[in-house]
Amino acid sequence: MVDVKEPQYTLAWNPNPPLTMTQYAVYAIAIGVSIIVSWLGVFAVPIGFAGVSALYVASAFYNVMTLWFGGWGILASYIGCLVGAGWLSGLPVLFSIPWSIADILEPLVPFIIIRLVGPRIGFDPLGRNVLKSFKNYLFYFFFGALIPTIISGLFGTALLVLGGIVPPNAFYPTWVAWFVGGTIVIAIIGPILLTTLSPVIERFGLTTRGIWS
Repeated sequence: MVDVKEPQYTLAWNPNPPLTMTQYAVYAIAIGVSIIVSWLGVFAVPIGFAGVSALYVASAFYNVMTLWFGGWGILASYIGCLVGAGWLSGLPVLFSIPWSIADILEPLVPFIIIRLVGPRIGFDPLGRNVLKSFKNYLFYFFFGALIPTIISGLFGTALLVLGGIVPPNAFYPTWVAWFVGGTIVIAIIGPILLTTLSPVIERFGLTTRGIWS
C-alpha cells in the first residue's frame, strides 16, 4: 500500500542533489522519446493544420514524465513539442519557440496541483494509486487531464491563429480537437503508465523529489 500521509515529493527547487549519471541518461532518453512521440502524434491523427493532432499521444507521456522527473519532464515536453510537433511538422522555427510553451503548461499544471494538493487528499504524487478509487481517478481526470488540456489548448490555438497557421473561424474546432483529444489520451494512457511504471521508476531512483532533483 502506498503511504501518502507524509509527502516525499514537493515543489522544492533542488532538495536532493546531486543527480546520478543514470538519471541524466534517462532524462536525455526522455527528451528523445518526447520528440518521436510528438512527431508521430501529429502525423498519425492530423486535423488539417500543422502541429495539431486529434489524438496527441505525446500528452500522456509528458504528463507522467513530469510527475516522475519534475523539471526534466517539463524540459522534455518543451523540446518534444518544439522539434517533433513544431519543426518536423513544418511550423516556422521562430513561431515554434513560443508556441511550444503550450506543451509546458499541459504537464506543469498537474505537476503543481498533484504535488501540492495530492498528498492532502490521499493521492500519491507519482499517481500509483490513481486507479485505487473513483475519487482518485476523478481528481486525476480533472486536474491531470481536462483542465490542463483546456489551458494549453487555448494558449496553443490562440498562437496558431495569431501566427496565421489556423484561420480565425477555425479557432473553436481546433481548440476543441486539441483539448478533447489530449484529455482522452491522458485519461486513458496516463493511469496505465502511472500504476505500472511509477513503482519501477522510483525503485531505480529515477524520480525527482523536488523540481530538479
